[in-house]
Amino acid sequence: MSRKNTIKIMLLCLLITVIVFAAVICISYIPRRVQHVLSGVELLMTSEDDFELLRVLDIRIDGRLHYGMFANQPRFRGLIEIDGYVFTFGNEVDIWFNDDFSNGSLMYIFAEFSEVSTTSFGTIPRIETLGWIDTDRYFSYVVIRVYEWESHSDGGRVSVNTNRIIVAPAADINSALELF
Repeated sequence: MSRKNTIKIMLLCLLITVIVFAAVICISYIPRRVQHVLSGVELLMTSEDDFELLRVLDIRIDGRLHYGMFANQPRFRGLIEIDGYVFTFGNEVDIWFNDDFSNGSLMYIFAEFSEVSTTSFGTIPRIETLGWIDTDRYFSYVVIRVYEWESHSDGGRVSVNTNRIIVAPAADINSALELF
């Protein structure tokens, strides 16, 4: 085989490799649909090693996960509806996770007219934060550290950890503690 043919074949192979690599990268950035209904439990931590079962609940997850091959942070946009927390129903969340899918903030934003305050910069919607969510890239489990908002003496609001934890999938305290 001549040297020209060898160079042409090598360039063609290199071009094909670049095209395949670019296609894989582009495909990795296509948002992946996440739809789950997980049955779980809400626990109250009464001491360091003791938990009390508050209730059994369902978590409905329906949205898209944005996480490409070279993306800095995974991002979920969609619904995470939790039984017993009415403000989560029908309100989308936009969660930015750490690389290991931990510490995403469950922040729900409302534009209800009775709850909207007006400033010189415009209107500010009411925001409810349920807490912090940990999961994996497939949302096969969910651990939510629930935070409760409490009024502060100066009229502001401060978040207080109430030691409540939502874990799914779980049916009882023991199965929940395996994930937590």
